[in-house]
Formats: sequence, C-alpha cells, structure tokens
Amino acid sequence: MSSGSAAFSADGAFVWARLHGPLAHGEPDRGRGAEEWLVSHDADGTVLARARTGTAAAGSVHVAHPDPGQMGLTIGEGQEGSPLHWGRWDGQALAVERFNDEDRVLLAGQTPG
Repeated sequence: MSSGSAAFSADGAFVWARLHGPLAHGEPDRGRGAEEWLVSHDADGTVLARARTGTAAAGSVHVAHPDPGQMGLTIGEGQEGSPLHWGRWDGQALAVERFNDEDRVLLAGQTPG
C-alpha cells in the first residue's frame, strides 16, 4: 500500500489528496475500497468533501486542471491496472467519474479552445 499523494488546485485554494481512509468500526481491511479522495481548503485544512476510490493503490499521481474545481487522478494498482478518476468540486459536492476499468494514465489537463 502506498502512502498516498496530493496536489494543489490550479489557483492554490484547494488541496486534493488520495489516502488510505478510515474503515468503518469492525470492518476488516481487505485492501480494496478503504482509500479516499479528499478535497480540503488550503487556508485551514478543513476537509470539504471526500469520496471512496474503490482502489488498492501501489501509487498515484494527481494532474491539475486549469479549472481549480477539477482534478485528474491516475491510480496505479500494480497487476490490477491503472484506473483513472476525474473529480469535480462545485463548492457543494465532489463528483468523481471513473473511466471504465481500463488502464489509463492521465498526462495533462486543459480547457477547450
């Protein structure tokens, strides 16, 4: 298991972090599903939103988008593949899209145009 990864949003106002999250009381740690993706406020560290990734990472890399409310996350799971997640924070909720179960690696993000 990796120690996680983190990145600042494009404007530096938020920190996006993938980490091994807390388990429910009495829930056995089977490796998959306990990892979380967090969005926190840079100024005081308040966690604004969190979502489970459903992964058992060997490592991960964040890729910032010019829009500070969006972030890409490539999660390496060794033999299990490399799922890609895309997060959108709208100030109220964190929406996470997982791009199939195919192996993908995000290299960069940009706005159209």
